Amino acid sequence: MNRLMESYLRLETLPTLFCPGCGNGIVQNAAIRAIDELGIRKDIACVSGIGCSSWIPCYFNMDVMHGLHGRALAFAQGLKLACPDKTVVAVCGDGGFQMSMNELATIRQHGVNVKIVVMCNGVLGLVKELQKKLYGGRDSSIDLSGSPDLSLIAAAYGMDYMSVGGDGDVDVDKTVEAMIETDRPVLLACAINPGEVTA
Repeated sequence: MNRLMESYLRLETLPTLFCPGCGNGIVQNAAIRAIDELGIRKDIACVSGIGCSSWIPCYFNMDVMHGLHGRALAFAQGLKLACPDKTVVAVCGDGGFQMSMNELATIRQHGVNVKIVVMCNGVLGLVKELQKKLYGGRDSSIDLSGSPDLSLIAAAYGMDYMSVGGDGDVDVDKTVEAMIETDRPVLLACAINPGEVTA
């Protein structure tokens, strides 16, 4: 591990729960590099819910709030209103995001400038892994293939939209940095591999 990562991670919590290929570590490392490049470590806070991707900020050695499943958006708004000078980033899986995307109306109505990172793997990842380990892989109610197009959701709420992974050849570091620097609410969708073990 390089010195930059060592300085930003809670070393006592390593190794992470991320398995190779899931994409969470890629986004986590891009976030660290962007925060360092922008020099905003003391000016940023991350909020997460529960689920595999929600562990991304929990390894950060900086201001982090690990909340409840489906509540990251609400908690991020509260934190931004309480600390308006901080850049606030909510990290959600696509399942947790859909449990609270009604909060986008409040974000728009009150002009709450939060950044939202949605890790999109098309499943309730943590539940899938628990079903795999405890119930022999008998999946039940984890498929999110009916999920909406997040670019359309962002447009409907007047938010900026960015994406990484999937079909595009996008620079993850530069995209995360652009998201952080934008002075408006942003929804960043990160396509990750649903087939990889994540917990």
